[in-house]
Amino acid sequence: MNAVRQANLGLGLGLLSFVLWPFAYIWLLAPGNNPDWFRVLIPVAEWGALICAVAAIWFGVGARRAGLVSRGATWAPRLGLATIGLYVFAFVAVALTYR
Repeated sequence: MNAVRQANLGLGLGLLSFVLWPFAYIWLLAPGNNPDWFRVLIPVAEWGALICAVAAIWFGVGARRAGLVSRGATWAPRLGLATIGLYVFAFVAVALTYR
C-alpha cells in the first residue's frame, strides 16, 4: 500500500474512532433503564473505536516513516491517540463518580 493511501486510510479510521467513542458511554444517560439493544451497541462501539484508533496510529506512523508529510499522515496518529486518551479519561471519571 502506498504512503498516501495509508495516510488517508489512517485519517479516516482516526475520525471514525473519534466519532464512535461516545457511543461506548451512552448507557450513562439512564443507567439501569437502557433498552436491550444497548447490550450490542456498547461493546461494538467500544471495541470498534479502539481497533480503529490503533489502526489509525499504525497507518499514520507507517506513512510518516515512508517519508510522507501530509495532513493525513500527521493527524491520523493524533486522532488515534486522542481517542485512547479520551477512553482513559472517561474510564477514570466514571470509575470515580459512578455508584
